[in-house]
Amino acid sequence: MEKRLIICDTNVWYNLAESPQLFNLVIDRDLHLVPTALALKELITNDRTVDGKNGQVFTFLRRFMSNARVYLPFVYLYREQKGLSPEQDYIQFNKSVVENFHKRVPVHSGNALKDRFDRDFQSFKNLRAQINEIVQEKRNEYKPEEDDFERFYERSLPSIVDLLSSLVAKVDEAKEVQLDISKIEVFLRTILYFDWTKLTQSSKTVGNYKDNDFNDLFNLLYLREGELFWTFESRSKQNFKKAMIDSGNEAYLFDPDEEWNQYLRV
Repeated sequence: MEKRLIICDTNVWYNLAESPQLFNLVIDRDLHLVPTALALKELITNDRTVDGKNGQVFTFLRRFMSNARVYLPFVYLYREQKGLSPEQDYIQFNKSVVENFHKRVPVHSGNALKDRFDRDFQSFKNLRAQINEIVQEKRNEYKPEEDDFERFYERSLPSIVDLLSSLVAKVDEAKEVQLDISKIEVFLRTILYFDWTKLTQSSKTVGNYKDNDFNDLFNLLYLREGELFWTFESRSKQNFKKAMIDSGNEAYLFDPDEEWNQYLRV
């Protein structure tokens, strides 16, 4: 039976680095973990990975780089839409980032692939403000006495999809890209549920994502039918994991049994 791929939140890699026992469980059970370019970017820019046990993050990443989604989310969506295979030099670039960081050798600006990666990431970061605007507009329309999540989802979906389509199109200056919504439905339902919950709580922070919230949510753009998503976020807190569950996507979560919990550090 073919193993299911497991897209990993950034905190999974930290846990693996801090707990050899946990890593051994992953190996013993032959889990097919998937690093993402978004998680990789967060790891290489976080001081937490530089010293101590966390420096082992890249040792563990190297083992799974053959499964990596090497493009940032919108580039990944664009290439998937066009049926393009990952470029070998870009795959090698991602691998070299992991290898060089492990050796404390940074990849400097001037490297064409690094510069391209950085530009893609800046475009990704700019998205946050645009999504904030959409959600704030929906907030003005929100009427608690006559609304529920499904209505909010239907009303908000076209704006979010149009925005994503325009950003994906910019990857190659294409005039138009028609996204296959069915492939990213987990992401769409989760991000809109995340904001709808804040609306129902009359939160002033609706749409104002912290960096880790934003990255966590957009890692879901890599998730496809038949795959799983692994995170150590708590189910009880109001976060993207709870939004995944409450929006009807719990079946996509990889949920280890109790044996794993004794080894968690984060």
